[in-house]
Amino acid sequence: MKEKQNLNTLLQEITKKDIQKDLKAYILIPNAGCSGCISSAEQFMFDNVDKLQNIQFILTGITSKKLYKNRFGALLQNSKILSDYKNTAGSLDLHTIYPKIFHLKNGQISHIAEASHGAKGDV
Repeated sequence: MKEKQNLNTLLQEITKKDIQKDLKAYILIPNAGCSGCISSAEQFMFDNVDKLQNIQFILTGITSKKLYKNRFGALLQNSKILSDYKNTAGSLDLHTIYPKIFHLKNGQISHIAEASHGAKGDV
């Protein structure tokens, strides 16, 4: 599965680790695209990052580190927030204009969903 290989490559670039077997999902949030979708995903991250034990968030499409750090502040110190400063996700065709959820089962991608505006579902 190409997505698994690309997700592993992205994680290696950011964390030097492969997909973690104990996680249920990675949520990839781009910096630009569907503004309502991204805002909703970011708000979900702000509200739930400390509550959800088996999810990591990957922030990508970062155009300015200064603006990015001002926007997210101390939240960036949370180990569940991964920052794709090199925008590797874009070069690996992992991100679109929508946030993307990589659902995992036993360290394998079970399915991928784009969180488009008005989409129903859960993490």
